[in-house]
Amino acid sequence: MGDFPTSLIMTILALVLVLVLAWFTIKMLARIGGVSTGGQRIKISQTVAIGAREKLMIVKCDDQEYLLGVTSNTISVLSKNHVPPTEMPSAGGDYLPLKAS
Repeated sequence: MGDFPTSLIMTILALVLVLVLAWFTIKMLARIGGVSTGGQRIKISQTVAIGAREKLMIVKCDDQEYLLGVTSNTISVLSKNHVPPTEMPSAGGDYLPLKAS
């Protein structure tokens, strides 16, 4: 009978440890972009570092594509383009749609 409380405490501690490890894993995957919730309207399609804390980002939202300049203090919209749905890149594509001249 004295084994039950010890066994219960060990089981609860093991469960807490598994939950904490799962939480940290999800946070790390989200940080590196490995977790997708599906049905997202906003997608960061490309990021280029141009300095220690500066980068250019191409962000897509619905049928708009934005070129953003990102620093540690500000985010500036440098360009905005309309992207028809037929020209949208497939999942995982890192290219910009071509515009007819």
